[in-house]
Amino acid sequence: MSSLRTDPGTQVPRVRSSARRAQSTAHSSTRNATLTIAGVMYILVTLFLAVGAINAQNNLLFWLFGFAIALLVTSGILSGNAMLRLNAHAFPGENARAGRIHILRYRIRSHSRLFPLFALIIREEETGLQTESPGIVVHLAPGSSGESSAEVVAHTRGRYTLPAFRIESTFPFGIIRKWIRFEQPRTLVVLPYALPLRPAPLLFQPGARAEDHHSKPRRGSGTEFFGLRSYSPGDPRRKIAWKTSARRDGLVVIQHAQETEPRIVVWLRKPNDFDPPALVERAIALASSVSRAAVDSGYTVGFWAPWSSLRFSPSAPGHSQLMRIDTALANLDLSLDAQPDTPPPSMLGSVIQVVCQADMLGGLSDGYLAADRPESWLMEGESLPDALTIEAGTNA
Repeated sequence: MSSLRTDPGTQVPRVRSSARRAQSTAHSSTRNATLTIAGVMYILVTLFLAVGAINAQNNLLFWLFGFAIALLVTSGILSGNAMLRLNAHAFPGENARAGRIHILRYRIRSHSRLFPLFALIIREEETGLQTESPGIVVHLAPGSSGESSAEVVAHTRGRYTLPAFRIESTFPFGIIRKWIRFEQPRTLVVLPYALPLRPAPLLFQPGARAEDHHSKPRRGSGTEFFGLRSYSPGDPRRKIAWKTSARRDGLVVIQHAQETEPRIVVWLRKPNDFDPPALVERAIALASSVSRAAVDSGYTVGFWAPWSSLRFSPSAPGHSQLMRIDTALANLDLSLDAQPDTPPPSMLGSVIQVVCQADMLGGLSDGYLAADRPESWLMEGESLPDALTIEAGTNA
């Protein structure tokens, strides 16, 4: 269940500029109240008491009817008044990963001076996301603020629009559901699935190369020998090759080669028009997962999808490059017309081609991974997510 942190001693400022308020809170646009199922049953029982009291002229039934009406009014006053003075803000958050739980965080503040709030539930509206756990606030004292979080899951990559969220409560008797809708448009970028791949040595085999541009050794501060040169004033004495210098007229120093990381480029081939959507999404997830495995194995990774204008040269090491690749794949819109093919990235090293179907190549070979052959790259004992599974009867 989501946690809550409150600041009961926080003083609510009396005057706040409209600009600052717009940045810190969402705009409340709709307030409403509806009867719950328990509330409908409660109303029916109350009406039954009213009819019985009138027909029987029984004082006890009149007392019970009056008590039922009093509870109904109390239910509306206790939390309804405090909810009218509620402000909330949803934090932007980071990118999500398809198939994994993502945390949405909220901050709420009560401007009520008398009434506390209990059992608040925070839900997103019309997002296309699956809610695993809504945000829950057990107690919010008058004039205090707190934070809560909800857990959601996206089953497909892409950009999701989160237009609004609402805060609701059925406190104290569960008869009336009171809710407030806060408009705060946000965008959530969902990255492709991270598939469990086989160990990297089985994937990154020497295979197809496109313009084999392996970098040549250059002078640098590495440990491998590069060559000798004449001594220059200021060169460290420890770099002087004394034995070689003794055979020459002057001093010479040792030069070392610059250390370079191995490079690899993931090439996502263009899918066919008849490829099932789940297979295309699987190929995109496979390309993303191969890129991640390469980075984790110490490779400098590039990416190339010439039909979509995606091109990243293997020049930026580390996970920052991986995030750029994943974000570009998350925003890849397959409904758009194909773009003119882009040239391959510069500084190409080994190339791994990811295709939708092995039949495109006439069979598998080194340097190729086919999305329709998961047994060749998926870790043993693992299965594909449901969103990437092709339905029976669909031609792959």
